[in-house]
Amino acid sequence: MAITVTLQQLQKLQIGATSPYGTIDYIQIAQLVYDSSYPNGGYPITPSSFNLNGIYGLTQIGYGGNATPTLAMYDAANKTLRVYAVGLVTGSAFPGLTATTSAFVEVAVGSAAINNVSPTFLVLGS
Repeated sequence: MAITVTLQQLQKLQIGATSPYGTIDYIQIAQLVYDSSYPNGGYPITPSSFNLNGIYGLTQIGYGGNATPTLAMYDAANKTLRVYAVGLVTGSAFPGLTATTSAFVEVAVGSAAINNVSPTFLVLGS
């Protein structure tokens, strides 16, 4: 399994005629649904999942109601989406924090905690 992508518009929105990259740039809004097969290094992301030829970046702009709160970041070097959830951190990992301090930490491989979590993303690409 992998993430499921649902595009929230019928057509991507063109930003301008051409960009400094020599391409036509677009923005796309997409809702993703995670499953419990979170792999080491994050979910693989392909531009075609977002009706694009390339991805410059994506940012999470929301998530569905009563689900586990998550925050995801695009790893452009590895073309993956790394998912973080609220967890406890120790002072050794983050100086000045105690073991009772909460922070976003990357979810464990195969984590069931993010199954069916459904965040919304703004995707920039060509």
